Amino acid sequence: MPHLVATVQTANLKFGALKRDATARDSVRRALQSSSTVFEAAEQLELLSDLDDQGRDDAAVLLKAIPAGLQAALLSALDNAAGRSVPVQFAWKPGYDFELQIWEATEGDVGGMTMMLVSPWPRHLRERT
Repeated sequence: MPHLVATVQTANLKFGALKRDATARDSVRRALQSSSTVFEAAEQLELLSDLDDQGRDDAAVLLKAIPAGLQAALLSALDNAAGRSVPVQFAWKPGYDFELQIWEATEGDVGGMTMMLVSPWPRHLRERT
């Protein structure tokens, strides 16, 4: 879905700068540590601000539907990466259930962490409730 791809692109810009920009890194860490959900963190980091109303609604439906355990893992891994100045790359793909895949390939100053979120389309999430 184009709106979710746009959100992923915005997140990639923000989290890709963790290595180069101490101010961005500190801002990301504050947002992550003060958020109890992925949606709260996305709001604080203004990841949805460039979307139109429909896109923002779709992204909100999806982010709020992520199961609690996956939300905790995602927020924790992001905070850990930010604390170590490891850049993060995000990807999303549609699927039946929620999945979160995280891998890291770093050696010294090279590499980063990748997070792949698999989820149902927002319209399918709306149909489930």
